[in-house]
Amino acid sequence: MMVSENNLVPELLGKFRCLTPTQLQFLTKQFFSRATLYRRLTKLKHAEIVNRVFPLFGPPFVYVLSEKGETLVRGQDCALNTPILRTHDIPHAVEVADIAIELFHYPKVVDIKLEHDFTDNIVRESFFNRRPDGIIDILTASGRIAQVALEVECSLKSHERIKEILAKYENTFKLGRCKGVVIVATQKWIFDAYKTHIRDLPEAVQNQIRLCEPKDILNLRESTFGKRENSVRIGCQNDVTKSHRLKSQNQ
Repeated sequence: MMVSENNLVPELLGKFRCLTPTQLQFLTKQFFSRATLYRRLTKLKHAEIVNRVFPLFGPPFVYVLSEKGETLVRGQDCALNTPILRTHDIPHAVEVADIAIELFHYPKVVDIKLEHDFTDNIVRESFFNRRPDGIIDILTASGRIAQVALEVECSLKSHERIKEILAKYENTFKLGRCKGVVIVATQKWIFDAYKTHIRDLPEAVQNQIRLCEPKDILNLRESTFGKRENSVRIGCQNDVTKSHRLKSQNQ
């Protein structure tokens, strides 16, 4: 089932939590022009479905669903349980959206659920109370879905904190609840800090961790993710059978 163009912008905001104008233009350009996008955003703002938020740092502003919009897109129960997006969290949320959009270029990536879609049970049962930034559903050769966690690190953590995070994933891997984790370090010193501690893990655990910088997302392992395509398939909110084939250009 395809989501109508009229609902596309709210569905995308429900999926990614918040999006910059540039991200929205990229995701909608096959369906309508930039001018049409901004006309629709204006109507959605007047209808109190979408808000424009100005963070203290990072992007100049982002678009988010209002409380009314959350209810319309996600349903009343989900909207009530959705964590509040704080303004100082917006730069990180934008980074996560960027990485998720890039991951949707891979044909074996069926869907990505971001943090605001997690239930407490998902976190407790699969990730040992470590709430990742996303859960990637990957189609395996057997036709089953394997789950891989996504971590987007924008700030340097203490050595003790990094060890704690990696230990939680090591325990998760042992129980087979999560097949791996992609850790995207947005700064070189963050990458180096994680790399130091990953080297201390057993080899089998190291093989389940993909530590990379944002540019490396363009070249993930084909055997796991498939060959990167010039288009992305976005599973929309509340129904993974909904998808938009979104044409893109290599950048």
